Amino acid sequence: MRGLLLVAWVAQWLARQALARGLARLAAHTQRGVVAVLLNPGVLSRAAQIVLTLVIQLGMGLVEHLPPTLVTVVQNVAAALTVLCIARTLIEVLSVTQIVHQQRALAEGTERSRSIKSYIQLGQLVVGAAAVVVMIAALADKSPLIGLSGFGAMSAAASVFWTTKRSTGRARSN
Repeated sequence: MRGLLLVAWVAQWLARQALARGLARLAAHTQRGVVAVLLNPGVLSRAAQIVLTLVIQLGMGLVEHLPPTLVTVVQNVAAALTVLCIARTLIEVLSVTQIVHQQRALAEGTERSRSIKSYIQLGQLVVGAAAVVVMIAALADKSPLIGLSGFGAMSAAASVFWTTKRSTGRARSN
């Protein structure tokens, strides 16, 4: 078990070094576009965090003499943390996209440039909500569609409840 944690830590350190140093040179030559967003140090740092949880998730089955229940629980928690790290990386990509857009508008001196802040925030909200659904599904070891169908059923029941309550409230007031 300690060996797996050591391997995961070393893998994350190597990924961080490779992403931070190796791609930083490439980022210095790229000033615009999608590549500038993806090679941002904040995005690369978030992306490097994915390696740790992936190594634990995939390597847990290789550890000997552990109860199968413990292996499953650790793999499910690692899967949920992997989803969290991916979501945080995507949210950082969206944040850096907004910053790059603002910098480009300032550099061009165009005051008529449209703000994309509300779209970025909506995208971050969608990524966060999707991550929560997938993380809960990973922890429960179920399909995310089961959770979504449950949310759909609850919203339908709430809609019927509020519609019925509203119509009976109007009938009493008449």
